Amino acid sequence: MNNYATQLQNIITKQFLLNFSVNLRKIRERKLCANLTIIVYTAHLELLCYVAKMLLPREIYD
Repeated sequence: MNNYATQLQNIITKQFLLNFSVNLRKIRERKLCANLTIIVYTAHLELLCYVAKMLLPREIYD
């Protein structure tokens, strides 16, 4: 992956982690199942990275 693809992936990851930490705090306050939520968020992050790769021209991330 070149610099552009890496930067895009970093932006997506940082935004995801920011949203995740805020939502995890809400989950703890409500005493919901945090483990299940972590699994769902991990799958969501993987999906976001996959979509970002699909949106980039192939020569950028190869």
